[in-house]
Amino acid sequence: DWKAGEIVDQIRLTRKQPGATGNVLWNVKSAVQNAGGLAEALTKGLYGQPALVPASPWLDNQPPGKPTLSVQRNTAAGELRLSWQPTGTERVWLWVVQTRIGSQWTTEVLPGHATSRSWKSGTARSGPDDVAVTAVDRCGNASPVALLNTEVLAPGLQPRR
Repeated sequence: DWKAGEIVDQIRLTRKQPGATGNVLWNVKSAVQNAGGLAEALTKGLYGQPALVPASPWLDNQPPGKPTLSVQRNTAAGELRLSWQPTGTERVWLWVVQTRIGSQWTTEVLPGHATSRSWKSGTARSGPDDVAVTAVDRCGNASPVALLNTEVLAPGLQPRR
């Protein structure tokens, strides 16, 4: 019988508590059926970005190696293409690709077989300003983050990090 705003406020308060590691919706039926706009309120705000399941280090605690990044910018076409490759022996299950455009960060979780992402616009400046790529194995162990600032790249430059 609680309003969506009340549940959202409870989750926000829980997130501020030291040691709190998550929330449980006691009756998920309200969220599934979007009763009172609950699902909409959660997906537009608190749960608007994808998240990973916590790691299971008791099953395996070896993370994948730090990915190598390369980028190609086609200024004339207004296109930026980011590519990445795994390193090390641990198999990659997921890629976490975080990008910043202006002050807005966005997170994408991509399958392990994906090795690139492109951005295209009608302007000479396309794509994100910053990119962070993390490899995640099947047990949720995350690699060190590979970072790239695309603002400093000349067209066609392909840095490896």
